[in-house]
Amino acid sequence: MKRSALGQTLAALGEGVAPLPGNATGLMRDVDRLCRSVALRDLGPDDLRLLIGQGIALPWLMPLALVALEVDPMLEADYYPGDLLVAVLRVPSSFWTREAAPLRARVDACVARIDDGVPLLREALAAGGWTPPARG
Repeated sequence: MKRSALGQTLAALGEGVAPLPGNATGLMRDVDRLCRSVALRDLGPDDLRLLIGQGIALPWLMPLALVALEVDPMLEADYYPGDLLVAVLRVPSSFWTREAAPLRARVDACVARIDDGVPLLREALAAGGWTPPARG
């Protein structure tokens, strides 16, 4: 990701800019606000969890989430320890194309640092179709 992009909003980068309907939910308003008003560098873990969970701008947001997860894979963004990682693991398999392979390798490294017995991660792995890397 180019450093210059970090100072821009997702809307400025052409992401998440659909007009809100009159009956927009609170979630829709939150996503719209984050896309239009918050620079990438100012998105917190809770913002990343929300946007990634909605499938918004994954090529821009996944690298930012991974920076945080590489420090602490069980980071509590909003609700419980590991909720940001769970959001990442629930991203549809269609995202993890050849272009996203380096990101996938970074996620695999984060998952490898966590005890296999964490129930929420096992559930997320199963729900997202994530296949953990083979252990040596």
